[in-house]
Amino acid sequence: MVGMNPPTDEGKRVEMAGKTPRGANTKKPAKLTLKEKRAAKREKSEGTPFIKPRKGATG
Repeated sequence: MVGMNPPTDEGKRVEMAGKTPRGANTKKPAKLTLKEKRAAKREKSEGTPFIKPRKGATG
């Protein structure tokens, strides 16, 4: 047998500091889809006029 060493904490689960464990029945908040993000961006910039019109555009 190899020398007798005291047991180590290697491989054991240890809670990380600063994190609170979530319960089994709590869900993460859903992320917005690309479609929702684009719609929100469109709403946000809806009332602002263009700063500079396209080349050759009149009106």
